[in-house]
Amino acid sequence: MNLHNFEKSINQVIIDRGYDYYLNGHVTETSSNGIDEYHFLVEGSEDYNVIVTLGSNDDILFSQCDCPFDFGPICKHQVAVYFELIDSTKTNSNVMTHQPKLKDVLNDLSKEELITIIEEITEDDSLITNKLILKYANGRETQDTSQCRRVIQAIVNKYTGRQGFIPYKDTANFAHELGVVLDKADATDQISLSFDIASLVLIEAMEAFQYADDSDGTIGGLVNQAINQIEEIAISCKFADVGLQREIFDNIIHLSEHAVFNGWDDFKIDLLNIGIVFADTEALRNKLTEVIKTNLNEKTDDDHKKYLKEALLTILLDLVQKYGTAEEANQFLQSHLHYPSFRKKLIEQYLQKNKFEKAIALAIDGEKQDQKYAGLVQDWKELRYKAYKGLYWKEEQEKLAKELLLDGNFEYYWELKDLTKKETNEFYLELKKEIKEMNGWHMSLLYQQLIEAENDFEAILDYVKEHPSNIEKYKNILSSKFPEQVIEVYAQYIEMEAEMASNRKAYRRICYKLKDYKKVAGGEKQEELKNKLRALYIRRPAFIDELGEI
Repeated sequence: MNLHNFEKSINQVIIDRGYDYYLNGHVTETSSNGIDEYHFLVEGSEDYNVIVTLGSNDDILFSQCDCPFDFGPICKHQVAVYFELIDSTKTNSNVMTHQPKLKDVLNDLSKEELITIIEEITEDDSLITNKLILKYANGRETQDTSQCRRVIQAIVNKYTGRQGFIPYKDTANFAHELGVVLDKADATDQISLSFDIASLVLIEAMEAFQYADDSDGTIGGLVNQAINQIEEIAISCKFADVGLQREIFDNIIHLSEHAVFNGWDDFKIDLLNIGIVFADTEALRNKLTEVIKTNLNEKTDDDHKKYLKEALLTILLDLVQKYGTAEEANQFLQSHLHYPSFRKKLIEQYLQKNKFEKAIALAIDGEKQDQKYAGLVQDWKELRYKAYKGLYWKEEQEKLAKELLLDGNFEYYWELKDLTKKETNEFYLELKKEIKEMNGWHMSLLYQQLIEAENDFEAILDYVKEHPSNIEKYKNILSSKFPEQVIEVYAQYIEMEAEMASNRKAYRRICYKLKDYKKVAGGEKQEELKNKLRALYIRRPAFIDELGEI
């Protein structure tokens, strides 16, 4: 993407919003810490930082904003910055304040000067002091654990402040600083210390869900990192002495019972799953089984707790499959078929062993059991279809393939096409007619998939005539075969959009479509349509103004 034609690669709505930000002076502080790297502060409901790196010929090599926008790679703040950069190149103004690199400045200082600087910086900042000591000092295990506690508490105090809450814009930095503490767990070769540090970070990260805005999932990511670290610790001591294994295993079980995991069953399950690492030791395996059964005995009708029970039973199944007999594992599955994951496992086992009729019976029973859940019903149908295929039951296959197709699974069209006894064109025309006559947006989507797959250009043109808003999607494949009709429908679509437009942003979108219309219809047709719109909307000065920019 190049700085001078980036508009071609970005949604027009985002361009409009970014341009407004640029015009209204929301791009304030600008600086550069390198030849081609630029830093900006963009003001809005919150202040956001944008970094842009330019290459030769002003190619945008890197662009990043710390705002929460997640509907695309480029946000309005970045667009505003692009316009600011273009403006500076047009006016040949050097709006950037070039700063020397910190590393270069520090390299010129003596050791004594560096020590003095660090002492001055840390004099009134206990957090930095504790972080430096934590990272670079070689203390005893108890000292390091205590130091971690102090650093974690200092980080929490720094970001929660008087409000006791961390806003979205600070959450990523908060999670990053806790992540630095977690790095200490990875850096030490003391297994017990490593576990203690990872546990401290995990517990605080879990608590942070209650006092921080984690809309972007950074705290959730930190929780997963801490759990992964604990898993690595468990694996690292798998072949250590039994005493250390028991210590880490007991710590994991104890940690899983911490109150911070109430309502966060996924993370509790993740910790209990780590316990399987120690299952080769019979005593630890028995204890893990006992803990899981204790959790299973908690009675509740809550749907989420049912999910927890299914997850706990899955751990038990793993233990039975690895350490029990094949008969015990099969019996365990048979006893828990009311859980979808267990039914699915048993069906898949039957499919692998070519026991297709047993698979069909289980799948049909699953459809009856889960008839209120469309997603599960589809899963059982798809597994049943595999069994029919394994048995070469063509009639059953054909009937079920059509059901699955009409449920919105287009991949079964090709299966159905291979199975039909009808002549290919007759089959296609009948199916096309049937789907077209059905109501609902999902049937409309299925119809589009069908006519696209078969390159039925006449049907596509008819569809576009009925639904002009789809002209932008299909204009390229239709233009060579139906140029006049495409031009006509595109013009009709633009006129419809113009009739509904009521603000400058909408007018700009129409002008963008007019520019695209020129590629299809040519400059003369574009000018005719522009003049028609000018005449129709002479009382809309903002629209006339935007049309004049084309």
